[in-house]
Amino acid sequence: GSTRQSTNKVYQSKWQYFTTWCSGRKIHPLKATIPLIADFLIHLRDEKKFTVPTIRGYRSAIALALKTVNTDVTSSAELTALLRAMAGEIPPRQLAPPKWNLTLVLETLITAPYEPLEEASLKFLTHKCVFLLALASAKRVSELQALSGNIAHKEDWSMVSFDFARDFLAKTEVPSSTRNFIRSFQIPALEKYSAEHNDQLLCPVRALRIYYRRTADRRNEHSRLLIPVLGRREAVSRNTVSAWITSVIRRAYMHQHRDLQTLHRITAHEVRAIATSWHFHHTMSLGNVMQAASWRTHSTFSSYYLRDVAMIENGMMKLGPIVAAQHAL
Repeated sequence: GSTRQSTNKVYQSKWQYFTTWCSGRKIHPLKATIPLIADFLIHLRDEKKFTVPTIRGYRSAIALALKTVNTDVTSSAELTALLRAMAGEIPPRQLAPPKWNLTLVLETLITAPYEPLEEASLKFLTHKCVFLLALASAKRVSELQALSGNIAHKEDWSMVSFDFARDFLAKTEVPSSTRNFIRSFQIPALEKYSAEHNDQLLCPVRALRIYYRRTADRRNEHSRLLIPVLGRREAVSRNTVSAWITSVIRRAYMHQHRDLQTLHRITAHEVRAIATSWHFHHTMSLGNVMQAASWRTHSTFSSYYLRDVAMIENGMMKLGPIVAAQHAL
């Protein structure tokens, strides 16, 4: 009950593999010793060729199971040293560039069919609004899909506050506690950071304000923020939100560099990586990045999401300020 159902399924699979491994050595898994577990972790590295984060997951699954017999695996100094040694054997990771060009996408968003935004079709208004929200919030697609329609904003719309639907459980939450997950966040408007009209074209609050007004007659007090473009469904799925974001990216490449589209892996999740990397590139504030993305440890960012965004810096500077990971930059 202390872990999510999806986590329990993953742990169950890992535990079953461990029990099979123990059975081959005629050892009961609940009587496993620390040296035996160390041998198992080395087996995962040398024979299964698993990465250190994956091996850590197996240790966590074993630790959870052995708690039932009062065996403490988590605080084992020997296993901690072993995993640290494994991590030390891995050469430093070279920063990878973004999987697609943010500058190119943003340049497309300030032209037709997205602008003039007040005259854009609901489809393109939705696509632009969702992409800018993804960039501005650094939230997962599942979190964007779960945003409550009851947003709060200052009278001049200089700041908007968001919350999640009450029935939403985030990836980093567990059913028994939500204390470690921040369920509300704010996104600033770009108006006070630049008076240039063209700079406002990439303001997420401007796009949201127009979107909210255009969809007012299709929502009620229980509606989530994002609603279907077509049909009578009350809510959109995570796959739909992801498709909206990737549609913006693909359209940018088709419009300007059709031949390059096949060279890039187009994913909506990469927006989260680029938003946090661009924020960190400007501020070097790891705390702000972790809070915006709701990460528990900085290694998640440094190991999986940090990108080398220096290559797009010149192009981004020409576009003016943007909002990324909940801050105007």
